Amino acid sequence: MMNKENNNNIELEIINLSKKFGNKVVFRNLNIQIPKGKSIGIMGPSGTGKSVLLKCILGLTNYDGKIFYNGTLLEKKSRKDLYNNSGMLFQNGALFDSLNVWQNVAFKLINASFFYSTTNCLSIAKKMLNEVELGEDILQNMPSELSGGMQKRVALARAIVNKPNILFF
Repeated sequence: MMNKENNNNIELEIINLSKKFGNKVVFRNLNIQIPKGKSIGIMGPSGTGKSVLLKCILGLTNYDGKIFYNGTLLEKKSRKDLYNNSGMLFQNGALFDSLNVWQNVAFKLINASFFYSTTNCLSIAKKMLNEVELGEDILQNMPSELSGGMQKRVALARAIVNKPNILFF
């Protein structure tokens, strides 16, 4: 369990995390501590559980074990604090093909529990596109009208729109 003296320095802690699909064990009793302000990478061959680990952290799949975010146990059904303070950049970008660029970038803001005006969302989307070195000229474009590299940068802008404490790739 988390050391009370150090929990102010730990952003994410995973304790005895286990996941299997049928008889296939993906990982067993995995323990990880990620200090605040640090970057870590998890590398391995295809099929070793990297994406499954992210799905466990984000609550997208069931697991055994405990995951703490800022010292608070993440319940399997409630991850609001983590969601509000994190961003996710999916492997294939995962842009919504029915939304234009600015709506994709501002998606989290548009769907926030508190109100952001359309004007505010558009302004923030412009700033985020600038951060990933894309111009305002693509704001109204649909994802299918962008190159693969541009789609990735739009997806990154969406992942960082809320200035997350933790970013998952």
